[in-house]
Amino acid sequence: RLEARAEEKRGAQEDLRRRLEAEEAKRQELQARSQKQEQELRQARQKASAEGKRADALEGEMRLAQERLHSLQRAVAQCEAERAESERAALQLQRDRAAARRALEKVGPQPGVRLRWSR
Repeated sequence: RLEARAEEKRGAQEDLRRRLEAEEAKRQELQARSQKQEQELRQARQKASAEGKRADALEGEMRLAQERLHSLQRAVAQCEAERAESERAALQLQRDRAAARRALEKVGPQPGVRLRWSR
């Protein structure tokens, strides 16, 4: 009877040892998986940080490009205004020239004065 009890105890100890080994293997597997996930998380965070920096740089470039575009648009508008003013001035000069020609024609030719009209 004592032997049976000792045998039963050894069986229980062996069963506990196998369960402990199985639990230890499971713990090691979970720990390895956890370490892998932590590494993946670190890499994902690094990638996100790099992408965030790149996005900030692109936003800065875009802001500069927009400022340059607005500056160029203002320059174009100014050039167009100056061109319109030049056209108005040229038209006024043509009118003044025509008026001067008519006035001189009314006065008639003057002795010793030769007029040259260019276009």
